[in-house]
Amino acid sequence: MIKFSQLVSAIQNSVEEAAFSVSQENFKTLLSYFHTEKRVSAPESNEPTMHEHPLTPDDFEALVPKSVCIQFPKDDNSTHDVHVPLIALTPINNIQLSEMEIDIDMEIMEKDGDILIGFPSHKKSLFGSSSAHQSANNARVKIKIAPGGKPTGVTTIIEGYEKVLRAQVPN
Repeated sequence: MIKFSQLVSAIQNSVEEAAFSVSQENFKTLLSYFHTEKRVSAPESNEPTMHEHPLTPDDFEALVPKSVCIQFPKDDNSTHDVHVPLIALTPINNIQLSEMEIDIDMEIMEKDGDILIGFPSHKKSLFGSSSAHQSANNARVKIKIAPGGKPTGVTTIIEGYEKVLRAQVPN
C-alpha cells in the first residue's frame, strides 16, 4: 500500500519528464539544421568571477545554418549561385504531449487520515485460471502526442532565412 498523494506525485513527475523529453527532441531536431561554433571571450582580469565579467556575444555558441548551393540559370546562359539554408527547404514538425490517460486497477482504503491505495493481486488456482477478472497489468498508460505549432522564435528564424533567400534569387 502507498499513499494516494505519492501516486499522484509520481504521475506528475512522469508527465513532466515526458514533456521535457519531447522538448529536448524538438530542440535536437532544430539544432540538426545548424553547425555550432564556440565563441569565447577572455575576461579582462585574471580572476574568474562571473559578476565582474559582463557577457558579450562572444560568450555564446554561434549557430551557422547548414546550407546547400543551388544554381539558377540567368538570361545570358550563365548561372547564379544561391546559398539556401536547409531549414528553409524542409518542414520542421515540433511535437507536443497533448493528453495523458491513465487507467489503474487499484484498491482504496483510509488509514489514519490518509488515503492508501494498493494494487489487487491475481491469484491462480491449481488449474492455472485466474480468480481476478482483470488482466495481470494493474495500470495502462496512453500518451497521445500531437504535432504542435512552431514556436514564434523558430517561425521568425525561418521567415528571416526565406527573406534572405528571396533576395538572392535572380528575377
